[in-house]
Amino acid sequence: AFTPLQERLAIGMAQIAPMALENARLVEELRRASQLKTEFVSTMSHELRTPLSVILGYTDILQHDDGLAPIERTRTLGRIRDAGLELLEMIEATLNLGRLEAGRDPACLETIPVPELLDELATEFAALTQRPATTLRWEPVAGILLDTDRRKLRIIIKHLVANALKFTPSGEVVIRCEARGDRCAFVVRDTGIGI
Repeated sequence: AFTPLQERLAIGMAQIAPMALENARLVEELRRASQLKTEFVSTMSHELRTPLSVILGYTDILQHDDGLAPIERTRTLGRIRDAGLELLEMIEATLNLGRLEAGRDPACLETIPVPELLDELATEFAALTQRPATTLRWEPVAGILLDTDRRKLRIIIKHLVANALKFTPSGEVVIRCEARGDRCAFVVRDTGIGI
């Protein structure tokens, strides 16, 4: 038999237990939300850094080289504009939080010429400061057309190349595209420490 005091304690614990479980669930949700926010900020800082570095790099070229030929100056301004448009596109995509919260980012498929895409990326990376002992080489590719989401593919390749450069203090990083039947594979090879 329970004493009246023990009965009151048992009733009190029974009333407090569901609140404690609910609080524990809320704490776990807050921890997960905090982790997602941290991952989001980390990804966005990585994504925004590349086009900003391109813009700054080409702006420095324009600022410090008065002897640029008009055609080269026009090309450089075009590259700054392209990097600015890429940055704007990323910011607009980021601001569409409804899509991100739902966990959906639908693919925008289009047919793209792979050589053109790799040339754009090579131009962007050429504007970034590189380690003098590391060579970045884009192997030429011809005639490959790909149905893909251009923005997402650019992001993936840029991440792979940036990470290869980050962990290759000397040597080379080589990027190529290989046709494999009706598909293609993008290969980033480096002489760094590996995974």
